[in-house]
Amino acid sequence: MEVRKRVSTCNLELTHVLRTYENIKHVAVYLRLSRDEENRGIEEMLASHKHTLTELCKHNKWSFETFEEIASSKTIEKRNKMVELLERIPQNHFDAVVVMDIDRLSRNEFDSSDIKRILFTSGTSIVTPSKFYNLSKDEDNLLLGIQSLVAAQEYKQILKRMQQGKLYASKQGQWMNGIPPLGYDKNPKTKKLEPNDKADDVKFIYNSIVEGKTVSDVYHQLNEMGVKTRTNGKFFYNSIVRIVNNEAYKGTIISNRTIGRHDAIRPKEEWIVVENAHPAIIDEAIWEKANTIVNTYSFSAPKSKNKIYPTTMLIFCGNCGKPQGCNVAPTGKTYIKICVVCKNRTFQYNPVLKIIKGEIVKYRQDVLASIVGVEESNIDNDTDYKRKQLETQIR
Repeated sequence: MEVRKRVSTCNLELTHVLRTYENIKHVAVYLRLSRDEENRGIEEMLASHKHTLTELCKHNKWSFETFEEIASSKTIEKRNKMVELLERIPQNHFDAVVVMDIDRLSRNEFDSSDIKRILFTSGTSIVTPSKFYNLSKDEDNLLLGIQSLVAAQEYKQILKRMQQGKLYASKQGQWMNGIPPLGYDKNPKTKKLEPNDKADDVKFIYNSIVEGKTVSDVYHQLNEMGVKTRTNGKFFYNSIVRIVNNEAYKGTIISNRTIGRHDAIRPKEEWIVVENAHPAIIDEAIWEKANTIVNTYSFSAPKSKNKIYPTTMLIFCGNCGKPQGCNVAPTGKTYIKICVVCKNRTFQYNPVLKIIKGEIVKYRQDVLASIVGVEESNIDNDTDYKRKQLETQIR
């Protein structure tokens, strides 16, 4: 009697599944591979998955639309195809979503819950080559929840191992920070950076800054000579600042500086700093000097509405040493700002500027002689570099 009851129950479940399959007419085929899988032949894997799922649809005579992307499973926010799919599901566009495996939808436990909720409320099923999930059935819902949780935990362990591997490689001086910066290539065997023929562009940038040229002068000059960035684009203000601030050019690699991809900075004692990790393009003394110039005397961001004064970053509070800015009053007169730290009182700007100019005039001849000396000592280097760039354009 018990055996008959079980057989009857199995037949009912099989009939329910078949009836549910019969109700499926149009489906969404979702194909995703992670960027973490690129070293495993990502194009071949994606083609294999696509073939398997489309054959499944053809075998069941389902019409289908394909949503295909290569994206991380950390969050669905930047997965454009998944976002598009989730927007269309509540509009009853699809009877089911066909995927290679459950974790292809998401391995993030929070995103998995949101996806399951959208599918459940819209009555949309999930189909894989090995399993049909009818979310209106408690057992399927429970199974899906368990599998999603297991996938999320497995993904966390994979990430942890990958991060440990990257940290170890970084300590060995290997480049693990993405695409190499301008002037470097990554040796596929040693995985270390090696200078390429664009290293001269980097040297020109640093030398120009040290010689007294502004960031704007440098990027305009590079663009006029037809020099391109690492991505084959034009140089801009921030392009130069990023290059000057990059420790890689003095042969140093810094890893474990940020938390995740949100650019939250870790305490410096947690950073992994490897000096002499690869051949330096820029001498450390020049790197430090250029870095100090750009970060101390960079006249605010180029899009800033703050007016630049001749004494910007040169006037300091007499009480606490804080740099003092300037303000234009409604009367049209310019004043030194009240100190934001110690509240030292304000003062008219022009009388102070007049005193500063009077002191500078005393050293005018010495300064001019020094400038001429610098120009003469560097004219050969500049001319040679510019000649090379001109020859490149002529070719």
